[in-house]
Amino acid sequence: MATLAGLPYVALRFNKDGTRATSGPIWPSGVTDLIVISHGWHQDPDDAEQMYTQMLAHLQAQAGSRLAGRTLGVTGVYWPSDQFRDDLSQESVAVLGSAAAAAVAGGDDADLEKLKTRARDLAHLFDMAPDRLEGLVTYAATGGAGDADALVEALRAAMGPPGEVDAEMQAEHAELLDPAVAGREIVQGLKSAGARGAAAAASGGQAAAALGFGGAAASSLGFLSGPVAAVATLLNQAAYFNLKKRAGIVGVALGKLVDAAGLADGQRLHLVGHSFGARLVTAATSTMTRVKPYSLTMLQGAFSHNGLGVDIKPGLNGAFRNVVADAKVAGRIAITHTWNDHAVGVAYAIASRASNEVASGFIGVTDHFGGAKDIFGGMGANGALRLKDGESVRQVLDGQTVPALGAGVSNLKCDFIKSHSDIRTPQVARVLLAAMA
Repeated sequence: MATLAGLPYVALRFNKDGTRATSGPIWPSGVTDLIVISHGWHQDPDDAEQMYTQMLAHLQAQAGSRLAGRTLGVTGVYWPSDQFRDDLSQESVAVLGSAAAAAVAGGDDADLEKLKTRARDLAHLFDMAPDRLEGLVTYAATGGAGDADALVEALRAAMGPPGEVDAEMQAEHAELLDPAVAGREIVQGLKSAGARGAAAAASGGQAAAALGFGGAAASSLGFLSGPVAAVATLLNQAAYFNLKKRAGIVGVALGKLVDAAGLADGQRLHLVGHSFGARLVTAATSTMTRVKPYSLTMLQGAFSHNGLGVDIKPGLNGAFRNVVADAKVAGRIAITHTWNDHAVGVAYAIASRASNEVASGFIGVTDHFGGAKDIFGGMGANGALRLKDGESVRQVLDGQTVPALGAGVSNLKCDFIKSHSDIRTPQVARVLLAAMA
């Protein structure tokens, strides 16, 4: 049997529609503990396998006697998430150039060329020909209202009917999904929001502070103003939607496979996901009816911090509320979060909200933008919110020791994680160990 980091190993590959791209067993046999781990966005199979190897090596090095008498096997989940860059806060700056260029009536030709390249890179995500998507974004950025309408209509068609996703995700992307909202309104809303952000940055003082601006960061704050910037942000919103949707589809498929395979007596199943992979393994847990994982670990999850919550809005629970309400995890649910993660704290918050609500130019997370008071905030920034009393605890970890975790949801503030993908470390291995032990 194949091994990874010295452990028995199976590679479980999925197509974007959730069908398996490999055959055979879904995990190694003859082990007491099964670790099923999923990567997130912008990771091809080689990079994902390298990440799995490093994380598992750290896990074994930190284990000591905690896993004595137990044998580990690993299933690495691989799903099509490559071609999607992992930090759209920085990506937006790269695409749109300097504040001065983006704040004027459309940026310069170099900005538009970067946007065209971005469109071609993302065309596969929408099942569009690169030439077509490049043309649509070019006309939307340089043409009239009808061109903005055409781009949004094409993106909506590629995103599929709203009913294909859960109610919470529909609410997150309501404006982009609603055919009654014209594309020109969305693009204009993004342009207006960007202009407000640029104006606040220019004025400084309390106006800038209220939007989270400050110091040297203000020099790069024009990236959400101007037509080119508005179209780039729209494209990113649609890309986030499709990746979140895809992670959910693959997660449901994984859950059904796990149910069908079943566990041997006394075996423990541990699900681990990073970024959108956290949404994937949570969707799998939500789907299972026969198998109950022993642990579920979300590392810098790129999905709503309300995903496990109750009464987000009147009559609306989180997409995966049943994971907590129905006690679908036998042991621990461990969730790492930190505002050091700008990809979830900033970029996710921008890409998940309606255009007229984009507080453009945010560089840092605040309570009201990306933070706990923002309905569009991410799990990897804030942990799981809006749970009932007694359903979760909060801990601040220094990463130096293996923490003691109780049953249920543990929101773990992990500021030793310095960026979205900073999870291949001994400190994070200690979190995994705490969830599994």
